[in-house]
Amino acid sequence: MRAESCPPPCEIPLDCAMISWCSESNQSFVTLLSPNMRIDCHTHTACHSACASLKPRELVELAQLRSIDGLVITEHRHQWTKEDMAPLRSLYPDMALYAGVEITLAEGYDVVVISPGLPESIMAYPFIDALMDAMEPMREDVFLFVAHPFRYTNDLTPNLARILEKVDGIEMNSMNLLRGGAQLTDQGYQPQNSRCYAEARKRFDLIPIWNTDAHHPPSVGAIATEFPNAEPWADEAELAHYLKTTPGKPYQSSLLIEQFLAE
Repeated sequence: MRAESCPPPCEIPLDCAMISWCSESNQSFVTLLSPNMRIDCHTHTACHSACASLKPRELVELAQLRSIDGLVITEHRHQWTKEDMAPLRSLYPDMALYAGVEITLAEGYDVVVISPGLPESIMAYPFIDALMDAMEPMREDVFLFVAHPFRYTNDLTPNLARILEKVDGIEMNSMNLLRGGAQLTDQGYQPQNSRCYAEARKRFDLIPIWNTDAHHPPSVGAIATEFPNAEPWADEAELAHYLKTTPGKPYQSSLLIEQFLAE
């Protein structure tokens, strides 16, 4: 898998202007409010992910407009600190905001880590065993899932099998997966190779999770994991505990997905 290079850290653009996606002329993108908690645990911004164009405020405001209740910002090889997150949380008290990190492993697969915080030194292409060792002191407060493992191949390789034996969950769907090939089923839009994800989840007894992997505005709000009657979590550790113990269900906006696929 090709590794994305990341720019140096940037200031959170709190004066970021809203774009046309959020204008009154685009109200067709607004989804209905739900009593359930919808959270997207895999998103990126241009601040620390070179492959993303979303500004932090843009990400949050689009998510709010599209009835998403919580976001985990998971930059490539960088986790936002509490100090980084504070201004954004202050501006958007009604949005549950958390920090995670997407790490490309030396084995060639990507995992997302939701935790109180990892040392930066472990984020640069570690082997899975080294990552697990680094997380050991806080393992109970970590939710670890593999992202898009069958994005480029349907093969369950020995390296992937070793990773799946160690993680907590598996990402079952995302906008990047749908861009690679989508099928409309009685459960909504699914990746063409959704069978691979279903079989891996069952074989390794993994927790399913549904996210956008949003890098650009059209993806935001299209897919999430939904939890009935849930309340915002106090911090990343509490969210990690919840994800490991409470089954969620997939949420998707067919309108947003169809607009995305038509581009």
